[in-house]
Amino acid sequence: KVLGITFDNRLHFSDHINNTTNNASRTLNAIKGKFRHLDNDTFLTLYKAKIRPTFEYASPVWTPHLRKHFNNTKRMQMRATK
Repeated sequence: KVLGITFDNRLHFSDHINNTTNNASRTLNAIKGKFRHLDNDTFLTLYKAKIRPTFEYASPVWTPHLRKHFNNTKRMQMRATK
């Protein structure tokens, strides 16, 4: 792990992508659990402040290239913006 990015000796980022998706999911569940009655604008503000930066941090380095990783990150972001 270097500068918050997890990779293996072959420079694969599977662990990092899984950790990022799991962290974003936990944050989303916490927001939805504590703030059930948020209007869409307020929720979007929280999403942009707490969840999206998780995916954007150093993304040019670890951007998912495998279909399964891309689908995992996209699924998480779609779940957050429903």
